Amino acid sequence: MNAALPMATARDALAAHEGAVAVFEPRRFERALAAGVVPAEAWARLSEIDALIERMNALYAQAEAEIAQARERGYAAGFAEGLSRAQTQMAQQLADLNERRARVLGEAAARVSDLACAIVARIAPTFDAREVVPPLVAQAVEAAQAEQFLLIRVHPSVRESVAAGLGAVRQAHPVVGVIELVDDESLDPLSCVVVSEAGEVRAGVAQQIEAIRAALAGVQRS
Repeated sequence: MNAALPMATARDALAAHEGAVAVFEPRRFERALAAGVVPAEAWARLSEIDALIERMNALYAQAEAEIAQARERGYAAGFAEGLSRAQTQMAQQLADLNERRARVLGEAAARVSDLACAIVARIAPTFDAREVVPPLVAQAVEAAQAEQFLLIRVHPSVRESVAAGLGAVRQAHPVVGVIELVDDESLDPLSCVVVSEAGEVRAGVAQQIEAIRAALAGVQRS
């Protein structure tokens, strides 16, 4: 059987040859008949041609549908792959950003805490030890948890101001039999040491600065 001719070629053939049969393919195969009289025996062949054309058209339509579906699947797969890649990149960029943010904030917080403690340490010598140490002694006595005796060591420069507050210490701890105040020139004027049967407690501006530093470090880690 002859292959299908392009539409223009088929029309030219019809015009040039009387009684010719041509098949057009304008996305669909069609049969054209250029004959005034068709012999009876030719009708059977024409029916076969018509059936074959319908089959070809069906295959052609199926192929077009499959191509369209494949194209859609390709588009969908490409879109999904691109979307997944974009989501992965965005997630990685967000993770990197959070990591940098945490690092910068951590470094900034550390600098702030160091600076704050350095400022306190720098101005600490200007504090009036006679006003600072008595409250420190009271706090240290509470932490000492004494039941039998208390030995309070302070710098000689603050002995008088601390001694003035011993009455309040005795009232707060009536079960403690012995409370003794002694001078210790080795101590910083802004510190004190309280000794009891439970152990030794040191209190001072330096210790409080370190406590502040530790507290700030704990906040940074959390």
